[in-house]
Amino acid sequence: MNLRNIHVNEDTFDLFVSLDPADKVEFLYDTLTDGVEQSFNKQLDRLHAQFEAARYVVVRTQDLLVGPYRLCISNYGNVITFNSDSIRVIRHFVKKMTHDGTMLSSLNYVKKTEIDMYKYFKAYKILGTTQPICEN
Repeated sequence: MNLRNIHVNEDTFDLFVSLDPADKVEFLYDTLTDGVEQSFNKQLDRLHAQFEAARYVVVRTQDLLVGPYRLCISNYGNVITFNSDSIRVIRHFVKKMTHDGTMLSSLNYVKKTEIDMYKYFKAYKILGTTQPICEN
């Protein structure tokens, strides 16, 4: 590699500093073969795609009325959270999901936020689905 022929301006250097070590090597190789401008655009497009994917997290929320109690269910990919006035309602719903074949694992490190307005909060990781379970 002949790095003496590379002329880097301020914007390109700022991008180069923000790259991971493996991406830096790729950037230098692409610069030698395709030119600084092409390499800069390639890395910029890759960084833009990473930030766009991280920005759009799909959150589905349902607010249910179970008897006299409220139950808010939020789903963040493979994490599901329950927020309710009654811990009994949460336990009943988790038991129903388990019997329907959803494998859940408790996430004790997930804490209640200011968005969760009800008293009780539980978070679970969805491990997968199986056949429904019958208690009989």
